Amino acid sequence: MKIEKAIKRSQSRLPGYWLSFRLIFSWIAIVIFTLIINGCSKSNPLEPVNDISGQTISKGNNAKIAFASNREGNFEIYEMNSDGTGLTRLTFNSADDREPAISPNGKQIVFESFRDGNWEIYVMNSDGTGLTNLTNNPAKDDGPCWSPNGSQIAFVSDRDGNSEIYIMNEDGTGLTNITNNAAKDYDPAWCGKQIAFTSERDGDPDTFVMNDDGTGVTDLSNNAAFDFDPMWSPNGKQIVFSSNRDGNFEIYTMNADGTGILRLTYNGADDAEPGWSSVTNQITWSTARDGNYEIYTMYPDGTGLTNVTNSSAVDVDPDFGK
Repeated sequence: MKIEKAIKRSQSRLPGYWLSFRLIFSWIAIVIFTLIINGCSKSNPLEPVNDISGQTISKGNNAKIAFASNREGNFEIYEMNSDGTGLTRLTFNSADDREPAISPNGKQIVFESFRDGNWEIYVMNSDGTGLTNLTNNPAKDDGPCWSPNGSQIAFVSDRDGNSEIYIMNEDGTGLTNITNNAAKDYDPAWCGKQIAFTSERDGDPDTFVMNDDGTGVTDLSNNAAFDFDPMWSPNGKQIVFSSNRDGNFEIYTMNADGTGILRLTYNGADDAEPGWSSVTNQITWSTARDGNYEIYTMYPDGTGLTNVTNSSAVDVDPDFGK
């Protein structure tokens, strides 16, 4: 899961976070062992809400969520409706498939896979057909996301010696390193002509933003805590992210300029990997609050908390369809 990757990338600088990873790993091990041997409040589903742009969106709308789950023994890509119905398995491979991202038109899903013996970026149709390896490189390539018009994909690679953010065309051509920094850069999220991302260039993981050509780099969170995994609101005016600034990983939002930070979750378990839907005006994320990682949704004010997977497996890496 992304929280695990971020901790791994940073554990040499932040050894205290290694303990958190060990605890997470222990929870996952317990879930797997259990598989081998053996009530949240909801708002009125039809009640209209205003998104941050003032647009009225019905809570009765539905959207697709792609995610990764090990419910069949290893991590595969699944898709479901945002209320948890319509669960469909999309990949069938003995290697792990992780971090799916649904294209803006909903017709394709890009994801990372270990099926070639290292992490590569793949794309497939939304029904699981048409599988194509886009990177085909011995380096580690992971964490893909789409450009707003679906013509390009941003992702993370260590092919130049450390984690950098690259962009490529949707067919894998036109590869460009847009960070070119000695520090680790990861977690890209694209909105308009900007990319939000996590960087350790100020000594600890912070949420940054840059133009999609790599210029105009700005530290938005500028905090000694671990701030990572940013995702944009539908209108680009806010960013949702995960941070342990209050003791454990929780979900926060902030304005696109870094002001107005608001904490949305309050739980002793880790909350991470947020995404934001323009269809339902909901935030989705993964949380360990039920003893294993599950996919939850809520509204941008923290209300309407709902577990949409309810599985004994590990369900992570959620992404909302646009």
